[in-house]
Amino acid sequence: MVYINSRGEIVDKPEVNWRDPVALIFGLFYFILGFFKSLLPIEGPPKNGKSKSNIRGFSGPGSGPPPPPARGG
Repeated sequence: MVYINSRGEIVDKPEVNWRDPVALIFGLFYFILGFFKSLLPIEGPPKNGKSKSNIRGFSGPGSGPPPPPARGG
């Protein structure tokens, strides 16, 4: 297969420069980082000041069942 280098010349093999190994290392790092972030979804603190448990209607152990719905009438 033929390649065209940065000077516009046709060559048999692509030229290797110092950016290729660096790009490979960064690519591998970001692949591993993305892989583990997809396995362990780590979220930051909520922006509205409420914890996730309060948003879902569960305020922790010992809080008891939720109150019954109000009767409309």
